[in-house]
Amino acid sequence: MEYSFPRYLLAKQTVDDRALNKDVLAALKAELSAFDPRFSVSRQPSTPESASNLRFYDSSVVNSTSSVDDLRFSASRQPSVPDSASSVDDIRFSASRQPSVPESDSALRFSASSVHPLSAPLLTIIEVGAGIGTMLTRLLRWDILPPNVDYTLVDEMPENITFARQWLPKWAQENGYQVETLPDENIRLTASRQPSVPESDSSVEDIHRPASPSSTPSVSPFRRRPSAPQSAEDIRFSASRQPSVPTSAPQSADDIRFSASRQPSVPNSAPQSADDIRFSASRQPSVPQSVLVHFAQADVFDYIRFSASQSAAPSADLLIAHAFLDLLPMPESLPKLLSLLKPEGLAWLTINFDGLTTLEPPFRFPDPPASQRGSSASNLRFSDSSAVNSASSVDTLIEHLYHQTMDTRPTGGDSRSGRHLFGHLKQAEVEILAAGASDWVVYPAKGQYPADEAYFLHFILHFFETSLANHPQLDPRLLEEWLKQRRAQIERAELVYIAHQMDFLISLR
Repeated sequence: MEYSFPRYLLAKQTVDDRALNKDVLAALKAELSAFDPRFSVSRQPSTPESASNLRFYDSSVVNSTSSVDDLRFSASRQPSVPDSASSVDDIRFSASRQPSVPESDSALRFSASSVHPLSAPLLTIIEVGAGIGTMLTRLLRWDILPPNVDYTLVDEMPENITFARQWLPKWAQENGYQVETLPDENIRLTASRQPSVPESDSSVEDIHRPASPSSTPSVSPFRRRPSAPQSAEDIRFSASRQPSVPTSAPQSADDIRFSASRQPSVPNSAPQSADDIRFSASRQPSVPQSVLVHFAQADVFDYIRFSASQSAAPSADLLIAHAFLDLLPMPESLPKLLSLLKPEGLAWLTINFDGLTTLEPPFRFPDPPASQRGSSASNLRFSDSSAVNSASSVDTLIEHLYHQTMDTRPTGGDSRSGRHLFGHLKQAEVEILAAGASDWVVYPAKGQYPADEAYFLHFILHFFETSLANHPQLDPRLLEEWLKQRRAQIERAELVYIAHQMDFLISLR
């Protein structure tokens, strides 16, 4: 079989899609919402004309020349309930009866759709070990990026960057983007994108924390937190999504309760269903999007030194390292990588291997020739130089030696980098916002592997083969037989492969 690393990265996309930790992904999306007008504009109804006008909008009677559309729109402009108006229970009850913002709210649609991507806040992303750009396409497919993005792909392998320059424009055009090739050979992708929901997990859409961008260019605007912690009950009916009560016309508690019943509904703490979220997203206005993509073919540490020489200030709001940190010497690499980030910037560190590889079904010794049957030693003829005494121990030995090669690479690496990152990040004095498992689980369904995942599995076996060739503790005949069985299992769509990994979202303090 011919092995192509770019094709391996393409085949890995669907495996990574399933593996990426959804809680960490949701936390990332919540932070990125600070840059997205779809969330900040749509959650800020305009100021009411006067408190007295609000009393005319009864839920069943229209007593003025205003239309039904006016009636619906007025609900989105009513004041929130002040803390002193009534008890917590009263507020929660009245909030649960509030109508949602109507689809016919043309003013809201105009307000959001009028935001040009280049006038929106610029989110600067640097991805190290970026491969061919599959993470960028994933973020675009899942609609996680805000309208105005500057994205730099850094990878040491020339074939990856060459492939990315050809593949990304083609992918973009096939997915509705206009592609402009710039004089410096970078590209700009532009499109009018409708909010969408990642099919793999609707919870990514459940969390939106609008915040205004920082007025200081060198500081990332992510960290917009209340001065005092809020309880879960506070968050459920928080006034942060409602406009304040106009001071010109104070109301009694009863009046406030009455008008509050016409305010836009406040979601409770229970997650929405995927259908609810998709329906809600389908009513959001489309927002133009512009992504300027830079290609940097360089060793990551050479790139860091070059970046530092070009500017006194770090440039990235978000650093992405996908399936990469377990290849680097740790912990000394972390401060260098984090030097790319602005103060309070974010780092999304994904698919960090954590010491567990499993392949099923187990290895079995081949049947001996008829002349040797009945000899207990014949089944172990491959294990002359290996510490094996049963077929099941062959898998254990090969997996152990494979992990060991990760720990002894001259360029660095760690077969348990996932768990060790907790300590390394603490030593680096950064804040872990979210962490969780991101296991690769590849298995056949209905007699075949999804997408190009059979090729992905063949490439994983290629890693085993090249890493363990001529290993002093492994009989080469045993490795050959093991690989032969595993490759045949892929062709029969029988092999199951599991690798344990960890994802992190961190913030600089």
